[in-house]
Amino acid sequence: MSFEASDLFKMPRSETYQVSDILEKVLTRGEWQLYLPSFQREFVWDVDDIKKFFESILSGYPIGTIILWEVPKPDVDAFSLPLINYKESADENETYYVIDGQQRLTSLMLLACGWKVQRENKTYEIQPISFNLSNSRLYIGSRRGVDLYRGVKYYFYGDIFERDAIIEEIGRERFNRYIDIIKKLMNYKIPIYIIRTKKHDSEVINKMADIFILVNKAGQRIRNIELLLSYTAGILSQEIASIIRKHKDEIETKYSARMDIRPYLRYMFGTVLGLRQQVISNVRRFEKAMKDLRKQKDLYGEFILVSRIKDGYPYFRRMLELIKNVFGRAAIDLLPSHLSLIPVATYMYQNKIEKLEDIAADVKQQIKKWIILVNFNGYYTASPDTRLQKDIETVKSSRIFPYDDLRSNIEKYRPSAIFITKESIYDGIGRDVRLKQNLNYLFLLYIALIDNNAGDFSGYELKALKISDLHKHHIFPRDQMKEILFGSKTVSEEELTRKGVNGLGNITLIKSNVNSEISERHPFEYLREYERELVGHFIPQNPILWNYKNFEKFIQTRIESIYRFLKNKYIDIIK
Repeated sequence: MSFEASDLFKMPRSETYQVSDILEKVLTRGEWQLYLPSFQREFVWDVDDIKKFFESILSGYPIGTIILWEVPKPDVDAFSLPLINYKESADENETYYVIDGQQRLTSLMLLACGWKVQRENKTYEIQPISFNLSNSRLYIGSRRGVDLYRGVKYYFYGDIFERDAIIEEIGRERFNRYIDIIKKLMNYKIPIYIIRTKKHDSEVINKMADIFILVNKAGQRIRNIELLLSYTAGILSQEIASIIRKHKDEIETKYSARMDIRPYLRYMFGTVLGLRQQVISNVRRFEKAMKDLRKQKDLYGEFILVSRIKDGYPYFRRMLELIKNVFGRAAIDLLPSHLSLIPVATYMYQNKIEKLEDIAADVKQQIKKWIILVNFNGYYTASPDTRLQKDIETVKSSRIFPYDDLRSNIEKYRPSAIFITKESIYDGIGRDVRLKQNLNYLFLLYIALIDNNAGDFSGYELKALKISDLHKHHIFPRDQMKEILFGSKTVSEEELTRKGVNGLGNITLIKSNVNSEISERHPFEYLREYERELVGHFIPQNPILWNYKNFEKFIQTRIESIYRFLKNKYIDIIK
């Protein structure tokens, strides 16, 4: 084992901070400026994850160590993002990159900022999390308890008007119990490990990414393509880094705040500039390939890299518009693999498609079927460089969208992925479709709902709603199913999932505020109020199946409806 990397590091320090200390340093005093380096992934926790996080704190469970990297200024990594947009800062502030702990820190910021934070041009907003004084449990929404943020406003920010309002609502004795919970949250101690380095450049960023890989709980490796942003300014030029950053910001603002930069980079350097995917995903080979390209100029005296990136971007943007048009407004956020967008963008670029109206309806349908197929079956999860390169070449060699040839590629590399089978759809009964690893099932459900003209339970078309408006709704309430199926409230999510409670048969997508209004109501009661919505959501119209004792029959009937609908709609890809 080589220990050369140790020459990069100074003596680290480890300290323990209360939650209130962290909030003070970041929010009220501005002493800490926290940034997310480009290799960090998106904030992916939903309101359920955040509720579990606060439950762990209140139970006194360990929540892990936060790891920060001390840097002199935020632009060490040209594509770093602030943890939140800072309103003010101290004269002598300290700048850190968050190497581990983004999800936990963002959750704390949401709690302290009224469940809504801004990260450059992205907004993260969740429903309130409240504390129920009758059973000492946390709930999503503010109907069944007192919003935790209200206690933070008084205890942390000193808002006495909020204190008086809460006391008037619940009484002094219950208020004292409620504030004890807020104190428990604010006084919870979190270990923070601060890494210091002797220099701050792309080499160190690479080492920090290695540390991120080691501590990342999901065990996912960071590929070189994900580090490419960190190297872009050094390998290419500050001008190109600025252009890419501008494109990245526009994509996140207009199309998908959750979409990472990899498909854009692979498209731009692969489709537009002609590099092979195997070169793009290897930083050293990429750097070597760029040495010649970055010196070349076009007939107008502009650097080829600059002019081609500018020329290629409108087609990538138009591809994103096409996906939203064909699937729905939230489709890009729900897409399991954004790499599947690259062959579609290549088709747009190759054919110089200027308007979506220039694409025939049957071609849109072919694109749709191919996107569904490769995403549900996870075609790009293995050997992405090889498979993506072949698909790009296939698209470039055709004057139309080569649907049949692309399916032949699937058959060549992974024959089992050429169809979506009935068995695989039925397998969704026992999958927790709320989890990222089962996003293919949620995406398929979204497609089925959109194609079936489902509404959002409040009078709007589901297709028109953005991802932040949607909630993964349990038709049979999860907490009640714990009691019905197990006779206990302390049942694991794994056990509930095995029974189908979190699966494709019991989950649908509706508007967040409607989900809060329904809360834990019995299906037999609330489904009658939304009778016009049932067909669109594949909910059996027979009220007998809305009874808890018929839950198993309900989810089987609903899955059968979803399968038959999709099979009739996409007969050549669904068996």
